[in-house]
Amino acid sequence: MAQVELLQAHAEQAPARVSDLATVRPLAQSTVSGWIGQMITAGLVTREVHPTDRSASAVAVTEMGRAQLAAWT
Repeated sequence: MAQVELLQAHAEQAPARVSDLATVRPLAQSTVSGWIGQMITAGLVTREVHPTDRSASAVAVTEMGRAQLAAWT
């Protein structure tokens, strides 16, 4: 359920840094990063260079992620 909430928050804030997503729920950044890795493997999100801060990575929800989120809700 926490991953669903993270994906929902992410869809509203995309593209977002992992640290920004960690503030959505009181979770360690490493926990969120692990979940993001799982969601990347599942094709729900992508990780790229942040558009306004080249030193950071940004996570964006894919079309598959949006479809899965719609199915869950």
